[in-house]
Amino acid sequence: METPRERLLHLVVALPAEAHPLAERFRLKGLEGRGPWPVFEGEEMRLVVSGPGKVAAAAAASHLQGSFGAPKQIAWLNLGIGGCGDASLGEAFLAHKITDRASGKNYYPGLIFKPPCRTAVFLTVDQPEARYQGPEVYDMEASGFFEAACAFSTAELAHSLKIISDNRASPPQNVTRKQVEALIAARLEVIEAVIRQLLALGRELRSLHRDPAALEAFTERWRFTVTQERQLRRLLRQLQAIELKPEAARFSGCKAAGDVLSGLREELDSAAAREARG
Repeated sequence: METPRERLLHLVVALPAEAHPLAERFRLKGLEGRGPWPVFEGEEMRLVVSGPGKVAAAAAASHLQGSFGAPKQIAWLNLGIGGCGDASLGEAFLAHKITDRASGKNYYPGLIFKPPCRTAVFLTVDQPEARYQGPEVYDMEASGFFEAACAFSTAELAHSLKIISDNRASPPQNVTRKQVEALIAARLEVIEAVIRQLLALGRELRSLHRDPAALEAFTERWRFTVTQERQLRRLLRQLQAIELKPEAARFSGCKAAGDVLSGLREELDSAAAREARG
């Protein structure tokens, strides 16, 4: 497993033609000996080319997780082309709901940031769709990707972004590799806007889960049970959030971990009372 310079985003695309403009834009370099899927890496992200289909997307996402041991707060993005009967070619959509047509399962990405494009229901199908019976964006990877990504991260950090490559006027059999590359390249600004928001969100969530700065000083001096250590982390984070810096030395008179926790709660309560008084 890799520990130095952790990446904050994993991209899963189905086709090499989808990967090529991204590799150029984000300066991603191919990695050798990383299993059956092509893997590319840059300063902040990795990309894997899964091949078409939800099973392939899930397997490729699992491969990234297994190969690199990504932390819980890493962002995941499934990016590629899709079809929609009523949308214009080249239009970008983020999924706010994903339905797997074969199983009927529904998935709900947590859109807690402002999308730089329209959102839609994605309908994941097993074969390219040409009838477009509804207003959904049709794709072949989103449901498998999302289920796998949520096993490694959270719904707030797992998203699917598709660029429309076919519609009623231009069926999927007309789509060529060059067109796919051009469609992705033409929407790089939207793609980068989504990526930047996901990276920022991932950093924010990771900072919330990082051990508080004073934790080690407390755990070295007192013996906390597992439950007490969880309480200690929570109290220290709460105090840090209101810009208080608890120091272990101030609790030197405490003989037991429980007394330390009580003292920290008193500090937190006092700070809350001062805030209430204005």
